[in-house]
Amino acid sequence: MRGGSYELQEGIGIRGVVRRGVVGCVRLGCSHSRADERRTRLDIPHLALGRGRSVYRGDLCAGLHRFHDVAQEMNYAQMDRQELYLEGLDRSRRFLDRNGILRPLFCQYKDVETSVHNEIIKTFFRRATTNGVVQGTGTGLYYAGCVFVNVPRTALPVLVPSQRSWSWPGYKVDRTPIGVVAHEVGHYIEDCLRRLGRLTAEHSERWRDILKANKKAVSGYEPVPSEAWAESMRLFILNPNLLSRGLPARYAFIESLGLIPGEKRGWKQVLDNDAYNIACERWIGDAK
Repeated sequence: MRGGSYELQEGIGIRGVVRRGVVGCVRLGCSHSRADERRTRLDIPHLALGRGRSVYRGDLCAGLHRFHDVAQEMNYAQMDRQELYLEGLDRSRRFLDRNGILRPLFCQYKDVETSVHNEIIKTFFRRATTNGVVQGTGTGLYYAGCVFVNVPRTALPVLVPSQRSWSWPGYKVDRTPIGVVAHEVGHYIEDCLRRLGRLTAEHSERWRDILKANKKAVSGYEPVPSEAWAESMRLFILNPNLLSRGLPARYAFIESLGLIPGEKRGWKQVLDNDAYNIACERWIGDAK
C-alpha cells in the first residue's frame, strides 16, 4: 500500500537529498498532473554519509544493523516477526545503499511513543489517516518518505506450505516482514525515480504494455500497475534471479532504469526450500 512522495535532487547515481516531504498521489501507471496532487509539507531531517549515501536521522533501527554476509543462510522458521522485520530492513537498506538511494524513514506503531523522533512519526501518522482511521492497519504503508510496517499483522514464514498457505522470503508470495518491507520500499523507490525524472510518463506507458503483454503475475496484488511494480521490486531486491527467470521483461525494465540488484545467488539458493523451489519451477515454466 502506498501514498505520497517527496522532492529529490539529482546527485551521484540516483542519489537524492530530501529537503521537505510532499504528500501527493503519484503512481506508476497513473497520468494525473502535479497540479492535481494534494500537498502537505513535512520536514524530514537527514544525515549525509558521504559518496551518495544518506540516512534519515529518524531511521529508527539504525543502531540495529546486522552486518552479516549477503550469502549467509537464514533459518527463517526459527525467527520471530521482529527478527524478520530487522532482516528486511537490513536487506532493503543494503539495496538502497548499493544504488545510491537515500534511505526512507522506517517506523512501526510502537515508534509513535518510543522514538526520540516522535514528532516526525506522529506527523506521519496524522497524515496517514482518513477520518481519524490510520491507513495501513493491514501489513504496511508507504507515505511521504516513510515506510510503515505493522509487524504483528505480518505473516510468519510457512516452512511446509499447504494449498492455501504459501509465504516465504524471496518467494513470489511473501507476506513476511521481510517481504512487506521490500514491497513498501518498492513504492518508495518509484517515487524517488519519479522525482529525479528517471521514471516518466513514457516509462509508465511501457510498464502498462509489459503488464498487458504477459498476464502472469507475481502475486494477487496485481494487476494494479503500482502494485505490480512494488511486487516486482520486492523480488528485484530479495530474489532478482527469480524475477529474471519468471518475468524477464519486468526485470529488464527495472534494470533499464539504472537499478542494480544486490543479491547474486541463484533463485533456488535464495529460497533453500524444496516445496517453494518446485512451485517456482512451475511458475517460470522449468518443470520437467
